[in-house]
Amino acid sequence: MPVVNLSEQPVDEAVSIEAAERFIKHFNFIGSGRDTDGNIISAKDTQTGDILSFDCCYSNLELSFGKAVGLFEIKERFEKYVRFLNSEFAKHGYTLTGMGINPNAGINHNLPIQNERYRMLYHYLHSYPEHTDEVDIRFHKRPDFGTFTSASQVQLDVDYDQLTDVINVFGLLEPYKSILFANSYLPDYPDFLCVRNMLWEHSMQGYNPHNVGMFGKLLTNTDELIDYIGTQSIYCTMRDGKYVNFTPLTLDEYFSRDLVEGEFFDGKDYRKIKFTPEAGDLEYLRTFKFEDLTFRGTIEYRSSCCQPLSEAMTVAAFHTGLKEKLYELIKSKPQVSLRLFSCLFIL
Repeated sequence: MPVVNLSEQPVDEAVSIEAAERFIKHFNFIGSGRDTDGNIISAKDTQTGDILSFDCCYSNLELSFGKAVGLFEIKERFEKYVRFLNSEFAKHGYTLTGMGINPNAGINHNLPIQNERYRMLYHYLHSYPEHTDEVDIRFHKRPDFGTFTSASQVQLDVDYDQLTDVINVFGLLEPYKSILFANSYLPDYPDFLCVRNMLWEHSMQGYNPHNVGMFGKLLTNTDELIDYIGTQSIYCTMRDGKYVNFTPLTLDEYFSRDLVEGEFFDGKDYRKIKFTPEAGDLEYLRTFKFEDLTFRGTIEYRSSCCQPLSEAMTVAAFHTGLKEKLYELIKSKPQVSLRLFSCLFIL
């Protein structure tokens, strides 16, 4: 969720950090991550598994929830957390809001949190001018987009025998979702009501189109999914506690090489490094498909914008409800059914 300074001034990172520290103390969360200056990045409730964190920068606050069997218990905790956070932010003339783009994206500092992960990501996304002749996409000029875009992401358990059906059906629903949950307007691109997707796809994250958006075809079995994953690109890993980024390589190409050349930040400058691929590097495969299989045994649905706070659970309710009707959806052929679209709009 965007953190907004209501005086139309840039977010002061100290205000966000203070609100997070008070939240952690009030709800007895345990700090689990800090930046290079010792500022809190993330904290977790060890009983519920709920997490408060900052995503990319200190003007983008994320609430994640542990496993639950129903949305109402999550809704109750979400509202409790947001009430407390907004009471703290209000003391400084700030607020959390539910939007896919921070309304002050043109005002805020939009600088990354200073830790290994976000420093690398910011640097990698800003490397696009070096790659304009390598791929057939037109890069946009907001590589800082990760610092001001917010999503409502849902993870649902998936049975092995339902895996490809879930990916196929929810992929076909993406056009409807882009209308129902469009909530990301950026003045730089006035023709878009849902600019988030474009920002991801026309950046270095979209260097390989298999890493973003929809699948190019319906999957018939899990072997096809595994083959598809082999065509997705990896662009970072870690060596000796340092993130290394490099020109994206498909997994098939990456693991066929004896050496890969990348770069890492040594504390002052970026330095070149050559390293040998290792099986453990798979941990750093980070794709941004609308539907993504995760190591948790879930499908993560990640295309929907952050929604207004009063409607924050609608994205989760949409996916949870329709997954329960998976086989009815298969029969209804959602790619051509206008009647289904009408039903979804009413929902």
